[in-house]
Amino acid sequence: PVRVVDKPVPRHRLQVTQRVVDVPSVLTQERPVEVPEVLLVEALTEVPRPEVQTVPVEVPKVVSVQPHEVVEEVPMLVHQERAFEIPEVQYVEAVTQVAA
Repeated sequence: PVRVVDKPVPRHRLQVTQRVVDVPSVLTQERPVEVPEVLLVEALTEVPRPEVQTVPVEVPKVVSVQPHEVVEEVPMLVHQERAFEIPEVQYVEAVTQVAA
């Protein structure tokens, strides 16, 4: 048979308390100070130097030969148009308002 035995277990309880502690510390402030400094720098200016080479290129000469064509002259009548004015009479009704 199984026996049940009660065994007491101690109960731990944690309690938190707040404490303010002053700790001395050193505050450092940095300030920029201008230090004159001389730098030696080499400056190179590169300028292109043009180089010219003559290269002989042979281009074949193309000659086109056209057969001789006979062109006939055909007589034509030339019409010339001219604009001129035609007087025209227009009748218009005029309505006027008179202040009363």
